[in-house]
Amino acid sequence: NFSVDLWGLISPGVDHLITVQAQDAQTGEWVDLSETPRTLNCSEENVLPEGFHDAVEGIQNQFSCIAEGWAADPNDRDIDLNVRILSDGAEVAQTVAGTFRPDLEEAGVCPGGTCSFSVDLWGLISPDTDHWITVQAQDAQTGEWVDLSSTPKLLTCIGPNWQQVNTNGFGDSQTNGVISLQVFKNRLYAGTANGSG
Repeated sequence: NFSVDLWGLISPGVDHLITVQAQDAQTGEWVDLSETPRTLNCSEENVLPEGFHDAVEGIQNQFSCIAEGWAADPNDRDIDLNVRILSDGAEVAQTVAGTFRPDLEEAGVCPGGTCSFSVDLWGLISPDTDHWITVQAQDAQTGEWVDLSSTPKLLTCIGPNWQQVNTNGFGDSQTNGVISLQVFKNRLYAGTANGSG
């Protein structure tokens, strides 16, 4: 009994006429086995796209109102996949995952690290409203749209109707940083810590 894995030895998706022979120990002659040759077509199993919706979530200003991440096709990592962004189930943008990111290159996710994307959502979704943002990649072999990992994310992009209080943003030169954020009656309030006690 014997078995030979032909994957990688013959081209996938093409008919091949496979002949199996055995060598006669006394004469050295090669003889066809019974029921040979046979037609064999090895088709590659399709694996759906992989990737992550890496971008921000929660309350963001107009400059951080983005959807970003990466997507790759395990069947052919050289392909730049189509990516679409949905807000509350409705498509608002499409792009291609073809931008360089050094961490993706180092991890070997895609050749040259060119499988990331970033989409500015400002102007595409309504401001000051919660939106469920879903990111999907399109499978190159089937055309099927597949949700990326870590999607959806809840995103609220606040409009430019805010006013800066002081150069440090909070009117107190002792402010060390923001420790909490809270929306109350459609206004964003920031709790801060400072050195004055």
